[in-house]
Amino acid sequence: MRITALTLREFGCYKDAAVSLDHPVVMCFSRNGAGKTTLRRALEVALRGAAADLDGSGLPVSILIRTGSAASTVTATVRPTAEAKPVELTRRIMARGTETKINGHTAPKALYDLYLPRGITEPDAVLRALCSATGIFDLGAGAKGAERQKELLLSLVDQAIPPDALTGLPLDAAGETVPPATLVDMAAAYQRIYARRTDVSRELARFQDPVAPLGDMPDVGAIQGKLRDLEGDLERLNRTHGQVLGERMQLERRRVELAELVDQAAVRLHELGTVETARKAVTDIEKALHEAQAAQQAQATAQAKATAADERLRGLRARHEKLAALGRACVISEEVACPLPPADRTAMLATWGEQIGALEQQLAQKRKAAPPRAPIASLERDLSQALRRVEEIEAIGSRHAVGTAEYKAVEGQLATSPATEQADADIPAVRARIAKGRDNLTEALRLVQARDRATADQARRTALTAEQSALHACCEAFGPKGLRERILAERLGALTERINEVLAAFGLQLAFQSDPWAVLLNGIPPALMAESERLRAGLAFQIALAETSGVRLLVVDRLDVLDHQNRGALFGALTLAREKGWVEQAILLATYATAQPPAGPWPADVGAYLITADEQGSAITPMVQERAA
Repeated sequence: MRITALTLREFGCYKDAAVSLDHPVVMCFSRNGAGKTTLRRALEVALRGAAADLDGSGLPVSILIRTGSAASTVTATVRPTAEAKPVELTRRIMARGTETKINGHTAPKALYDLYLPRGITEPDAVLRALCSATGIFDLGAGAKGAERQKELLLSLVDQAIPPDALTGLPLDAAGETVPPATLVDMAAAYQRIYARRTDVSRELARFQDPVAPLGDMPDVGAIQGKLRDLEGDLERLNRTHGQVLGERMQLERRRVELAELVDQAAVRLHELGTVETARKAVTDIEKALHEAQAAQQAQATAQAKATAADERLRGLRARHEKLAALGRACVISEEVACPLPPADRTAMLATWGEQIGALEQQLAQKRKAAPPRAPIASLERDLSQALRRVEEIEAIGSRHAVGTAEYKAVEGQLATSPATEQADADIPAVRARIAKGRDNLTEALRLVQARDRATADQARRTALTAEQSALHACCEAFGPKGLRERILAERLGALTERINEVLAAFGLQLAFQSDPWAVLLNGIPPALMAESERLRAGLAFQIALAETSGVRLLVVDRLDVLDHQNRGALFGALTLAREKGWVEQAILLATYATAQPPAGPWPADVGAYLITADEQGSAITPMVQERAA
């Protein structure tokens, strides 16, 4: 890939700059602060939409907008291959974010497939490393940066695991039913297996103490059967005891009722007297009633006779009065003739007067001799009461007799009813045996459960031990210094050879360390390298990365940290890389401290540019080049 043109508007110190970069090697020189680093950032922003030195600082890309402007634009014309059509990448940076256009059309920020070779799994990391000579060392601090560095390099090598590499590994026993197909899969499998092995080891720690022998186990079934029999006996005892107790309680209640009934009858009989006395009273009342009725009859006869006598007396009195009236009439009036002579009339009056007197005397004697009125109604009431009294005495006497007989029968039943004392003693005994049986059953179940747990623990321990062995074997194969690292070392071998082929010009040698991951330059980690060593090692990485990824482009800044000899070695390395087709374009940036910038002569495939700065901003201009013969 080659960047053929670059246009900057309101970007950093550049107000409006455009330059053609269509050379295999582009050299850019500037004074300090003129815009060399800003140009490198512009190239990186054009390719990946971000700047590496801003990624970890927390600063947004919008900080690169020129002061006083609302937005900046970086446009790069990229030719992916010699045969491909150029692609125009435009990044418009605003405070709210970055807008990307490809060939004038809005596109996602990370649409790399239009200008990068296909198949790069970490395109952003690749571009970050290619746009800075020390980019491979600046992927992040500590273990995180080392892991990103490792992922980047892994993305450049063949990830497939050889078919026979996993032969003999107990993957199924380790829970990995699907064998890992790539190194990434193997790394993930290692994490799972390692975590599982840790869990298994912790679980096995519970089974370190040997299981104590438990001896002969009690027969739980026999204990349960005997306990069921005892519970059945208790149920029958309770049922029988309940029935007997219920019957006796009923008899006791009936005896009390009968005793109360008999006592009440006896008291009432005592109040009423004997039935003979009551019957004699009835006879006496009946006799008195009969006599009263006879006297009433005689009184009625006498009354009839007295009435007849009264009638005769009234008749005599009427005739006597009439006769007396006739005699008075004759004296008073001579016109009335008297039928009787006065003497006869006087005699008749005297006779009637005697008769009247005699009748009156007889009636007076009869009335005086008449017996008093008999109390028949009272006697009849007394007779009715006496009869009811006899009936009541007889009824109460019958109830008394029946109640007494039933009372004696109930007492007989109570005397012959089964006693509850034996059941009262048997039931607690059976309950005690049941309680003891339940305790025995609980203990037996505890022992059986302990045996089952011990058996299960033994089986589990055996299974865990086997699983732990399988997990350990897989961890050894997939872990540090294992199969994965050996395959990775083999795959990285070609990359290491290429890097060291470039570093040979500098008298350096690079090596990868697997556990923990590290890059060593002559045995020294990057953190201890001098700046020039990091630059040279980074350049070797860039060349190898450019060729391996297929991008074949690199940007190197701060060449001024190299002395004259190492600059010559750098150009020699680039010449080697270009001759072997590893690099298609290299953009080099350096600061010059001399009065005038380097004037060449330059080879025909080198384009030299001078970056200057004034009040209007920075500018990039081609240098008048004296070509080498």
